[in-house]
Amino acid sequence: MGNRSFIDAGGYLSRIGMMKPVPKGHIAIARNFAIVLNDDNHQTLIGNNENYKQLHSPEKIVKIAAAFSGYMALTESGRIITCGKAREFDRPGDIERVRNVRDLAACEGHVVALLGDGRLVSIDEYGGYESVPRHNDIVKDWHDIQQVAVGYTNIMGLTNSGRILYHSFDRCVNSNFYDNCRNVIQVDCYSHYYGPDFSVALHSDGTVTSDTFEGVEDWKDIIQISVGADIIVGLKSNGTIEMIDYRGTRTDAKNWKNLACVECKFFGIVGITHKGEILSILA
Repeated sequence: MGNRSFIDAGGYLSRIGMMKPVPKGHIAIARNFAIVLNDDNHQTLIGNNENYKQLHSPEKIVKIAAAFSGYMALTESGRIITCGKAREFDRPGDIERVRNVRDLAACEGHVVALLGDGRLVSIDEYGGYESVPRHNDIVKDWHDIQQVAVGYTNIMGLTNSGRILYHSFDRCVNSNFYDNCRNVIQVDCYSHYYGPDFSVALHSDGTVTSDTFEGVEDWKDIIQISVGADIIVGLKSNGTIEMIDYRGTRTDAKNWKNLACVECKFFGIVGITHKGEILSILA
């Protein structure tokens, strides 16, 4: 699989000499299965999905995303390809018609595309879910975005200036928590349609801020972050991870080493080593 390279979204980090984060989008975790994007456009399935099929494109696939049962990929030219209809994605045609996409995020009920001009488009589903919040009404005026993260009831946008735009429909969450955060280089968030919201931010000095997980303020030297409904992970520059697992069923991942990237969700945790080995705990 080979080593994973860094990216500099929007050129902002290189202009001011900040640390570059490990990019997200090489691992997509869904219920009972996960997908890893290989360097040769092939995707490796982990776990069990009898209906799984490869996502094929004549051009390079640069990112993948998944939610409960559906998954999709972003191509180098900015097109999205999907696996067709899934429980939470009843509108694959609408998703695939979006063009000039440079970042992609998905969660139950939502696909969010970051366009080349820094605007966001959210395709909000209705089939199979009651009262799906309209993320597109929230993000229609957001601009100058370089990275996006999405949950069922929350959404985050990281601007090119390193500030966070955040909205949560969960009345127990303070949507203004991140207003004073600065020098942010990566964000992530997650929420189920039946649970509370969770979110996290990575700063250019390798520290972490979260509105929901206590203890992450002590983490240092972090280069990638990921959050699920009851789990948060930070990848350190030495290839090990910091981790808080409220469920306590995935703590063996703390022993993983030589990691190039890592992602977690409510459904589990998956890592890729610098040698291309895939490590996973799906539960």
